[in-house]
Amino acid sequence: MTKRSKKPKPPFPPRFTKAFELLCQGVPKPVIAQVTGYSMRSIYRNLAKPEVKQLMVQIAKETVAEAAPRAALKLTELMAQTDSKKVSLEAVQHILGTAGIRPAPASSVVNLNFVPPMPSRGTITDNMSDDEVREIEAEWAAYARAGGVGYLVCLRDRYEQIPVRKAIEAKPVEGQTE
Repeated sequence: MTKRSKKPKPPFPPRFTKAFELLCQGVPKPVIAQVTGYSMRSIYRNLAKPEVKQLMVQIAKETVAEAAPRAALKLTELMAQTDSKKVSLEAVQHILGTAGIRPAPASSVVNLNFVPPMPSRGTITDNMSDDEVREIEAEWAAYARAGGVGYLVCLRDRYEQIPVRKAIEAKPVEGQTE
């Protein structure tokens, strides 16, 4: 005597089959209620059943599996196109990511080089006192020690009056006339 296998029982009432098919096609629930004669409450109650949810997930997976070859072909077409480099790059990244090849993770080390604000004055002029000049030079020296880079312009004629600074005397190069 052979055992007969039982037919799997559908997870929802047979009357709900039409409504379920329409749901899988993306038809809005109010339209399904009108077409099938179900109340909205009955549709939601049937959709809340775990068996119905599981069947919908299974159908969605099958649909994606059927569309995967076309999607892969389209993705390789996008990768090969020359119109948009951004689209091409994103397609390549997606293909590589699917293959398990990922870019290196962003470094968690953040290097912050804090440089103090630039000195308030960058020019030494004739009308400044020696104390003002020393103050500016001290401010620039502190800025340079902290890693700052910039220029201090000296428009002053009285170099010899500032002990911190020495004037560079220009000597004529041999063969040049003044």
